[in-house]
Amino acid sequence: MARLDTIKSKLEALRNLDKRFVIFGATTHQYKMRNTLSVEEIQTIEKENDITIPEEYKEFLLHLGCAGAGCGEEGLLTPHIREVGVITEMDVLGESEITLKSIDMHISRLTGSSKYIRLFDYGSGIETTLVLNGKEAGKLVTYDAEGRFRIEEAGFLDTYEFWLDSSLLALNFVKEKLKNLPYEEIEIDRKDVGYYFPDVLMYSIMDVDFPRLGTHTEEHETYMKNAQKQWLATLSS
Repeated sequence: MARLDTIKSKLEALRNLDKRFVIFGATTHQYKMRNTLSVEEIQTIEKENDITIPEEYKEFLLHLGCAGAGCGEEGLLTPHIREVGVITEMDVLGESEITLKSIDMHISRLTGSSKYIRLFDYGSGIETTLVLNGKEAGKLVTYDAEGRFRIEEAGFLDTYEFWLDSSLLALNFVKEKLKNLPYEEIEIDRKDVGYYFPDVLMYSIMDVDFPRLGTHTEEHETYMKNAQKQWLATLSS
């Protein structure tokens, strides 16, 4: 699948740019994917749970991996089928039974689904799930701790690739500034880099330690000038 090859290339590019894993969640997965699943393993999951795994997600499991690099605090979560109203020991590891029942009820009412998979956990009670049956089968549902649930227009691969593209955009934006301007002339609005601190992205791109210095001190500016000089030298060597 050509699109999966593109995603692999973008993931590799992101791994090479974010050397210190400063993009949200990267310290957990470090842009690595866990093992792929075989056709037989997927068929077993489908048969045991009486579901059909959506094609995009299935291809991802077959060719990229079942968990690992992705958006959210922990990246792409390990596939675990949640059945509405059925609480297992694995389910309650991360959520209270009351919370799970509330999530089940809302997803069931919104989509007519009785089974879903948690894909991404963004923290603060915000998660995205993949609906496995019912009238909205194959759709993603995002919800938060305030009880707001919405069906996403974007599919699984669109959502995954958006995370890749937005992360690459922020890092490449900063990289071009580092390549073409002296550090003291670089001005970056946090809105242009996904609200990350620009200097933190610079540390990661140049692969330098986070200094124990205030960012608005003379010592910090000297540190960054020297780091930029050494980094530029590696690009031309």
